[in-house]
Amino acid sequence: MSRGALIKRVAGAGGAAATSGLWMPALARAGGGTTTAAPKPVPANPALGGLHIFLPGENAEPSSITDLNGFVGIGAVTGAGTATLADGSTQRLFFDVDNRFMRGEYVGEDGRLHHGTFAFT
Repeated sequence: MSRGALIKRVAGAGGAAATSGLWMPALARAGGGTTTAAPKPVPANPALGGLHIFLPGENAEPSSITDLNGFVGIGAVTGAGTATLADGSTQRLFFDVDNRFMRGEYVGEDGRLHHGTFAFT
């Protein structure tokens, strides 16, 4: 094995270990047979057509869950690229991605306290 391959494998294993707290709860609950109530969403945002989400920014609500006591992570990425069409011409395309995760205790639709991990992209 080359040094480069060794470094890549060590980095991958280290990254998996460092982030295991983010993905292990979801894996542990998958197929476990336990039922939990759906979380209550934040109020609808009329600026986004009634979606239950607010755009990231200063003084904005980062979570899409009401009554959450936990952590919220946001990854907002924008950029551009070039698409090559079937006729060989190119077109500039723009993208905007908003990925979030929420983890912690929340009050479910049933009014009881639950714990969970949620994400959307």
